Amino acid sequence: MMRAFIHASNFIKKEHESLKKVFLYTFFLAQPWEVTDRCIELDYSKKAGITAEIYPNENKGRILLCAAHPEYMVWWDGKIKEMNNTKSPCVGTGLYKWENIAPLSKNASAEMTHTWWMVRRFVAWAAKVPDDCLPPIEKSELNQDEKDMLLKNVFWDGSLLNQMENI
Repeated sequence: MMRAFIHASNFIKKEHESLKKVFLYTFFLAQPWEVTDRCIELDYSKKAGITAEIYPNENKGRILLCAAHPEYMVWWDGKIKEMNNTKSPCVGTGLYKWENIAPLSKNASAEMTHTWWMVRRFVAWAAKVPDDCLPPIEKSELNQDEKDMLLKNVFWDGSLLNQMENI
């Protein structure tokens, strides 16, 4: 952990990052993680990813739980593989990678915007907006700020800083 702390401190100084991130980056850069043959069976197929409930009281409050972020981009095709060729595996440099994904559109707008309508409708439903007034189901267009956010947070520029900011 001490070596990871020193590595994180040097990394923060080099990248002109906030000193507040030193402990987070220490965790990301702690190494080596021991790779084992132990298989963790998840078996999440055919299970609900989203559930909605109405509290059984006089207020009838609504809650919606989602297993993932539906507003985030979805990568199509490919598979997740373990990275076996690293000398010192750590969370910051990745323990797994997604291989053979379908190519992204030029600015990922096609991949990023097709599920935002779900988030708007989730919030409206939880706020008890009448069904006939719910936000429409439609693909939205990105403004320049959103496109810039995608370039910074979705497309990997190859740097360790960009990778750790998106863990």
